[in-house]
Amino acid sequence: MTSEIHEVARFIAPLQTQPESRMAMIGTEELGIVKELLEFETQLFVERDGTGEIVGVAGFDHDEPLRRGFVYGPWSIDDGREEREERLFSQVLGAAPPDTKDIETAFDKQNLRAARFAVARGFELVRDHFTMGFTRDDRHLEPDPDIQEMDDDDRQAIIELHERCFEKTWPSGPQLLEQLEKGPDRRIFVLYENDHLAGYHFASVERETGEAYIDNIGVDERFRGRGFATRLLTHGLWWMFGFEEVAKIELSVREENAAAIQVYEKAGFQKLHAIRQMRMPLGERP
Repeated sequence: MTSEIHEVARFIAPLQTQPESRMAMIGTEELGIVKELLEFETQLFVERDGTGEIVGVAGFDHDEPLRRGFVYGPWSIDDGREEREERLFSQVLGAAPPDTKDIETAFDKQNLRAARFAVARGFELVRDHFTMGFTRDDRHLEPDPDIQEMDDDDRQAIIELHERCFEKTWPSGPQLLEQLEKGPDRRIFVLYENDHLAGYHFASVERETGEAYIDNIGVDERFRGRGFATRLLTHGLWWMFGFEEVAKIELSVREENAAAIQVYEKAGFQKLHAIRQMRMPLGERP
């Protein structure tokens, strides 16, 4: 299985570098794709030609609390693409547990083929995002003395704040903390104000690829507009760029979240990709 994942990653990676074929929720570099597929135990559906070469791939993950499936791809070579994509997507649907209420996909807005594929199958727009990036430069970053790494006493407050900030999305609060345990270089930083959790920042580093990610920044509604998001962001940047391997940091932000985009742009982030998120309700199934 691991050898096939590497094959799949080699097939996907070149397609992921092009906006016209890029799918979201998965990376663009071969090694990063392998790690993501292994981490989430993604179920893969692979088609090969007569010589054994991969000609098409789709992936499927399922979130039990949300009763939601996530489809990756389908990716395909041009020859026989439409029929192949239909077969792969049918396999994805067949893999969804009976209680799955909807299936989600996300893709670069320049990927018009994915957009047509989704619309034709009844997917509906959820929201649009921007992927934003920050490349290492010569600026000097300092840690914030009031921001600390979370400890066990912070867990419940983080879960509750995360679920208020990111309602009915993946990951849930408990899943957020589970993600913390899936790699050595993942941290949640917390900022308190008058004994109340004012905000948190989940940051992760992938040393092998030289990339880092701002997974979530959440600020309690009572403390917004006071610069706490900027402080949490800056502290996280200081920590992530403390790894010599890290050359760039990426994040995803909702297109309508103008305040957050302003914070990120002021810090030095630039918009990289525009991503469309769509969802297909499954309804009752036999």
